[in-house]
Amino acid sequence: MQVAQTHKIGPLDPAILLGIIIVLAVFQLSPMLSGDIGTALKDRDFVNYWLSGQLIFEHQTSKLFGSLDSYMAALTAHMGPQVQPRYWSYPPHFLFFTAPLAVLNYFPAMAVFMAASCALFLCGARLWIGRLDAKIMILLSPFIAFNLIAGQNGFLTGGLMMLGLGWRKSRPLLAGIAFGALTIKPQLGILLPFLLLIERRYMVIFSAIVTSIVLVASSILVFGMESWQGYLVNNLPEMKKVMWEWQGIFLSFMPSLFASFRALNIAPNLAIIAHSLFAVAIFVYCLGPFLRCKDDGLRAILVVTATFVISPYSFLYDAGPLSAAAILLLGLLGHSRKNLVVIFVALLPLAAFPLGLIAMPIAPIVITAMIVVAVQTIDANSPAALSN
Repeated sequence: MQVAQTHKIGPLDPAILLGIIIVLAVFQLSPMLSGDIGTALKDRDFVNYWLSGQLIFEHQTSKLFGSLDSYMAALTAHMGPQVQPRYWSYPPHFLFFTAPLAVLNYFPAMAVFMAASCALFLCGARLWIGRLDAKIMILLSPFIAFNLIAGQNGFLTGGLMMLGLGWRKSRPLLAGIAFGALTIKPQLGILLPFLLLIERRYMVIFSAIVTSIVLVASSILVFGMESWQGYLVNNLPEMKKVMWEWQGIFLSFMPSLFASFRALNIAPNLAIIAHSLFAVAIFVYCLGPFLRCKDDGLRAILVVTATFVISPYSFLYDAGPLSAAAILLLGLLGHSRKNLVVIFVALLPLAAFPLGLIAMPIAPIVITAMIVVAVQTIDANSPAALSN
C-alpha cells in the first residue's frame, strides 16, 4: 500500500507540524536538560538491557528472574544508588537481543543498541509504508523522539512487526520469523493470529510457530529452565503488581483504558473490568469490517490500531507500527477533517507527557477515534459503496 502524494500533511503545513513536534520534544526533554545529562542517560530504560548483558557475562541471569530486591541490588551495584526503581519484564529469549551488549560499556552500548534498532525500525517502516520521504519522517518523528528519550526497545519490536506485515505476502518465511521474534513482547501481537488466519497466511503462521519454539527452546538450553520458572513465578506477578499498584507519569504513556483509569486514580479492579468490557466492544465493532474488508493494507491498519486499545499492557514507545498505520490511513483519506484525528495519533508519543501532567490521559479516546475512521474507510472502499 502506497501513501498518497500531497503538499501538506492532512490539513497542516509540514513546517507547522514539525514546529509542534519540536516544542513537544523539548518539553519532554526539559527534565533531562535541567540536570546532568550523563546522569540522566544512565537512568533511562536502556539500563535494563545493558544490565542484562552484564549479568549474562557474569553468569548471574538468575537475578533477572528473581525478586525485585535481588534485581535492584544488581542494578545499584552496576549503576549506583541514584538509579530509579526498575524491574526486568521480558521473557528469557529476549536475552538473545541484549547479550551482545555485555562487551560494551554503558554509553557505547546505548548508542549501538539505539542506532541498530532504529535502522531496523526504518527498514520495517520503509517496507510496510512503501517509502520514507520528508513528510512521512515528520509523522514518524514523535515516536522516534520518544523512543530515543526513553531509551526503550520500541524500535526493535516496531521493526519486527512491520517487517512481518510487509513480508507476509511476498516472503512468508521471513514474515513468520519476524512475528516469532516479536514474542519477546507477546502483548503486541495478540491480534496478528486473526489477521494471518483470515488471510490464510498458513506459511507465515507455521514459520512464526517454529521460530517461537526455537527461541524458547534455545533460551532453555542457554539460560536454563529456571529462567522460565523465575519469569513465570516472579516476573509476571511483579509486573502485575506494577500495573495495579505503582503510580506515576508512566501510566499516561500507556494507551489502554485500564492505564488511563489508573492514572485517574480509579481502583485497579474497576479499571480492568472497564477495560475488558471496552476491549470486547472494540473487538466486536472491528470484527465485521475486518472480515468483509477486501484490502490487505486496510485490514492490517485496523488490526494494528485495535491492538493498542485492546491490549491492557503496551506503551507509546511500542507504538511505531501505530504511527505507520496512521500514515497509511492518512494517505487514503484525502482532504478531510478526519485527518486531524489520525495526525493526533501520530503525535501521541510526545503529546502524552503534557496531557498526563494535566490529568488528561486521552490516548484510548484518540486511538478509538482512529479505529472509527479506519472502519469508515473500509466501508467507503467496499464493493457495494464503490458500485453506487
